[in-house]
Amino acid sequence: MIAVKKLRALVLLFALAVIFAGGFTVMTAGTADASLWPCCWVMVCPVQGPGPCWEECRPCPILPPPPP
Repeated sequence: MIAVKKLRALVLLFALAVIFAGGFTVMTAGTADASLWPCCWVMVCPVQGPGPCWEECRPCPILPPPPP
């Protein structure tokens, strides 16, 4: 009977630790700054050998203004 109470207390303590760690992670997470820069979708492929290509969102280059 005592072993069951100890196990229950250990499970409760573990659950509280998980909840606390999750809350701490959510509260200290930084905000995403992807909206600050324009996004250009570019195709990225491996340099050597055949392989799958994928698209990534990269900051768009800042182009100079057109000549007058």
